[in-house]
Formats: sequence, structure tokens, C-alpha cells
Amino acid sequence: IEKTLEGQYVDRVQSGINADALAVFREGEEVILAQLIFREGKLTGSRYFDFECIAEDDAELLETFIQQHYEENELPKEILLPILPEGKQALEEILSNRGSQVYLLAPQKGEKRVLVEMALANAKATFKKEKDAHTLREKILSEMQEKFKLSRYPERIECFDNSNISGSLVVSSLVAFTN
Repeated sequence: IEKTLEGQYVDRVQSGINADALAVFREGEEVILAQLIFREGKLTGSRYFDFECIAEDDAELLETFIQQHYEENELPKEILLPILPEGKQALEEILSNRGSQVYLLAPQKGEKRVLVEMALANAKATFKKEKDAHTLREKILSEMQEKFKLSRYPERIECFDNSNISGSLVVSSLVAFTN
């Protein structure tokens, strides 16, 4: 009942504001960064970026990502983060020089904090989904190796189909799967 009565935060950002909520989920050497995109107060999209073998801590990763990502992408008025990078002011200046004033915020409570937590939950769910898909693919390929008595793990699978009409009008096709 409590879950049912909870408010929806997707459409409750301050009206008309453009903001992106970023969050990082890390497990071992693998990292997923989630970006929730709010335009005119509504959730309009989300993007996920995965990284491997990242030595940077979350604050450094966010700072690097912001510098590179917003070089070519639309700048929001606010970028909501779980933690502020050390070079917050310099980063705000760099971003603001590309257009209008941009603010980096690490909200501690309220609706904006909920948006950052939502981004983190999405990053975690995406990580789990991708990890499960990867594990399933490996299991299937391992079973194929065993079933077909292959000397090594299948990296490329090619499927042929040949058709004809009474021995004429021969047509063939090839479909290949790699990795």
C-alpha cells in the first residue's frame, strides 16, 4: 500500500527546468554511468555508458564524463550528481562558456535527490541486466561447444540457407554471428 501511495517523481521536477541526473554504479572493475534527461520538467530519455578497468573514483569519473560528454551534447541548466567533483567551479565555467549558465548540484534531500537516486537505481538495474545477458550468452556458447564437440569456444557462427525451385532459380544466403 505504501508503494502504491508513493508519489511519482518522473514529472515532478520544477516546472520548465532542464536537468540531467547522473549516477555511477560500480561492481569490481566494471562501471555503469546512468544519465536521466529531464527537459521542461519531464523525463524525456535516459542513456547508459559502461566502462571497464576504471581507476578513477566516482567524482573523477563524473568530472571527466561531464567534460567530454557535454562538449557535443545539449547542455541542461542543472546537472544533478551524487557527489560534487573537486573542480566544480572550473567545470561550471567551462560548461557555461558553451551556452547559458550551468549549475552542478549534489542535492542532499528533496525531489532532486530522488532523481539522483532514481538514476542510481537505473544504473544498477542496467548493470544487472547486462551482466545477466553476458552470463547467459557465455552459458549458451559453452553448451554449444560441448554439444557439438568443438575444440574451442565458438566465436563465430555462420548459418547458410540454400533454396531452389525444381533445381533452378538457386538462391543462397549467409547469416553470421560474431562474439
